[in-house]
Amino acid sequence: MQREAVAMGTPWKVGYGLETAALSTALFHGGLTCGACYEIKCHNSPRWCLDSTIRVTATNLCPPGHRSVHNWCNLPNQHFDFSQPMFGKIAIYEAGVVPILSCRALWVRSGGIRYEIKGKLDWIIVLVSNAGEAGDVKKVKVKGSGSEWISMAQNWGQNWRCSVQLVGRRANRLEIWSYQ
Repeated sequence: MQREAVAMGTPWKVGYGLETAALSTALFHGGLTCGACYEIKCHNSPRWCLDSTIRVTATNLCPPGHRSVHNWCNLPNQHFDFSQPMFGKIAIYEAGVVPILSCRALWVRSGGIRYEIKGKLDWIIVLVSNAGEAGDVKKVKVKGSGSEWISMAQNWGQNWRCSVQLVGRRANRLEIWSYQ
């Protein structure tokens, strides 16, 4: 089973629904583009393209293949792997793979930014989702009562971690910076 870079479960549980895509290694950037929003249109394939545009959120790595004939997700390819319903909005399903035009997009999300904090006595990990705007997060800091701001390191996808003891401290705070 593929580990999900953003949701660590299912994308719809954190508000992404089916409007998601797995990104090839060239676009994934070690998970830093998890949560990023893209606008996509099928391009230059009149036989297969439909005249519509979709918006998707990057939620996973499209794993590189070593047995596949096409290896769409391998470097240096820039590839988006869509859910079937999303692909069906831009192209006829039987096409399989089509050329696309893509660009980063801003997306207004409902419900505000979400985060989930887990940890033990001496470390915490924060999963950030539903960031809105550009969607991806570039920096996270945490602060407990009586401590300075502590920079967190990207662990996987939009999971950010640090080794710090915050148990029992009041007013723990997070600062989250997104690309805009």
